[in-house]
Amino acid sequence: VFLEGFQQLLMGVIPPIALIFGLQPFEITAFNVLVVMTFPLISHVLLQEFSGGRFWPNTLLSKLLFPIHIVSCAAAFGKEMLWKTSQKIVKARVNYQLLAPQITMGLINLVAVLYSIWHLYPEFKRGPLLENLISLHTGGDIAEVDLFEVLGEGYTLDLAVVAGFWALFNVLSIGLLVYKSQRKARKSEVDYLFHVGFPFEFQSHGEAKSYAVTQRCSSNFLEFSVVEKGDRKKLLPDTFEGTLYTPSGNFPITLSDVRKRKRGKYKSAIHWHHDQDKKQFEDALYSVGWQRGLYHYEGCYKTPLESLLSFFKPKREKRLQKVKPLLLKTESVSKMSHQFAALKEPSKGPNTYTLMSFMSLNIGDKVEFEELAKEGVNRKNAYVVRELSKKENLFIEKNLDGTIVRQYTVDIR
Repeated sequence: VFLEGFQQLLMGVIPPIALIFGLQPFEITAFNVLVVMTFPLISHVLLQEFSGGRFWPNTLLSKLLFPIHIVSCAAAFGKEMLWKTSQKIVKARVNYQLLAPQITMGLINLVAVLYSIWHLYPEFKRGPLLENLISLHTGGDIAEVDLFEVLGEGYTLDLAVVAGFWALFNVLSIGLLVYKSQRKARKSEVDYLFHVGFPFEFQSHGEAKSYAVTQRCSSNFLEFSVVEKGDRKKLLPDTFEGTLYTPSGNFPITLSDVRKRKRGKYKSAIHWHHDQDKKQFEDALYSVGWQRGLYHYEGCYKTPLESLLSFFKPKREKRLQKVKPLLLKTESVSKMSHQFAALKEPSKGPNTYTLMSFMSLNIGDKVEFEELAKEGVNRKNAYVVRELSKKENLFIEKNLDGTIVRQYTVDIR
């Protein structure tokens, strides 16, 4: 994989050399151009189809890492490399010194394209490739086209088009790399915020209990949205207390510096009543097994064939199943307070759901739960039909926080 750096380097310097000096990087014929233009596209499509890769992210990552890959190859010749510890600050910033090779390469490719246009102006001398293409467009006989006619030496529009295509591809990919780097840096936080939905119960201004659902959270910050009925807007105080429901347990916390953000979301700092609660919550956040199973295992990327076939499917089949956070209570443990659980929308029958629980349930148990939806809190009952087998269960047996995820098929009545 480290040799990919040299591949990206050649990909970045060959097009501008061809455009500036009028040199052919290979013997240019109509057949060779078709191979050079179509083979990379076909190989990328096949790679995405059979390995789950993605074209633009993989391309941008290669452009980002190619200087590092080239420098790291020095270790193969016994050269010692300095070790530098990485910063332990998650808040991102764009280091333009590290992006200098990519930006320089992009500018060189752009200048080369502009130079080729200036060099050809005003005659724009055509070679056999474009002559044959124009002949076909104006009604010429395809049998007269010589796919193996070699482009002569010298500066022609044919050479500029072939090399300019890849030069502009370099400019586009590097420009997109810089743009995405800036965008990611602006959106980054001091702490890494996990995209998980935990129920949160609180009481403010002497009102009745209210509920919220976290959108993103860390052990120091919460981003959440309040569960409300209708268009009623709740004005939250700057500081208030509540209970956070997680797989590791229910934790009393205090939220401070509560600020409203876009689309009805709030962000606040967390103050823990007990250090052990914070430690347990951190273990829950870093138990990536259940997080991936609950929230991210359906977040795969479609292959090109799947994307094509999705246009012919009904809209109801294209919608991904959502996972809803719940506050769960059962008859067998009626004295126990509510526990965190999640409900997956039905894929078979209208009333059949998959319940993901962190407590053991029995077949036939009556389950009471509170579903936290945008329109408010929905209180429902369900009956446990069966427990999913190990083959159907996508989770590891035991998480970092000691919890075990169990999946059940439930019938909501």
